[in-house]
Amino acid sequence: MMAAAGLIFLFLVPCFVGNKPYFLHVLIVAMFNIVMAGSLNFIMRTGQVPLCQSAFVGIGAYTSTLLVMKLKVSFWLALPSAAITAGIVGFLIGLPTLRIKGIHFAMATFGFGEITRLIFIGWTGFFGGANGIAAIPAPDAIVIPFLAKIEFVSKASYYYLALVFMLLSLMVLYNLTHSGIGRNCRAIEESELLSECIGIHTMKYKIMAFTIASIFAGMVGALDAHYMHFIGPQQFGFWNSVEYIIFVIIGGVGTFVGPILGAIFLTFLPEFLRVAETWQVVIYGMALMFTILLMPRGFRGFFGEYLIPRLSFFQRTFQK
Repeated sequence: MMAAAGLIFLFLVPCFVGNKPYFLHVLIVAMFNIVMAGSLNFIMRTGQVPLCQSAFVGIGAYTSTLLVMKLKVSFWLALPSAAITAGIVGFLIGLPTLRIKGIHFAMATFGFGEITRLIFIGWTGFFGGANGIAAIPAPDAIVIPFLAKIEFVSKASYYYLALVFMLLSLMVLYNLTHSGIGRNCRAIEESELLSECIGIHTMKYKIMAFTIASIFAGMVGALDAHYMHFIGPQQFGFWNSVEYIIFVIIGGVGTFVGPILGAIFLTFLPEFLRVAETWQVVIYGMALMFTILLMPRGFRGFFGEYLIPRLSFFQRTFQK
């Protein structure tokens, strides 16, 4: 019942906000961040922490943009093309980098991310250089015969597109997490050596998780590019990748709901801190620090393992 009520509420949000398009904008960004956090968490379940997810977002964004603007391809064909391109690159990068572990893997993926960003800057004739690409068109209208024509020219219409994308992505990620693939990835996180001893092909599942996360990142990049109508190399740098990792850590690594909570919290927190003006960054940093110190296992760990059991204890005590 609660899930159904939540879905109904999400679909009615544009009716509630009315003349507040900026609130819809923040919600759209939050939904993109939720997908990024959920897909990145799928990699981190294998014990790996990549520093290049923003590079795959950029690959998806530039692929879709160039297909639509240069080759006049429909957005609905460019979107899966962006996902496939990012997935192929993720697979090829994962083959050598996933053979190393820990800080060495992080540094290798950091290098790939920076190389990708420098290619976007240096290849001016193709990617627009540091100035990026502007005037990116919105997604093509969807024509339903004899019923309606859905155009993505307003924030409300794009909100629904982002909402459907997020719900479908979470559905796929949830099924993957609770499938044999997800369980094997979790086993690899617990002990890679033990996983190999019981017959799990660890390299296969790490590459699979890395590729899946790259595909979702490519789709997020394509949708974001056609929503913002602009892309530039500065959007796909190292700190953007770190931000995605923070979403997962704050929410709770290895849990399904945790990264979603982390993405929502850290998307809305800067908006609430705008009233602090020059102190915004300081308060944001302190909030992150205290959150990690007080909730080392993230929001999901705090609520699921600490707060709820204690509330249940007090409830049983008072009932006696």
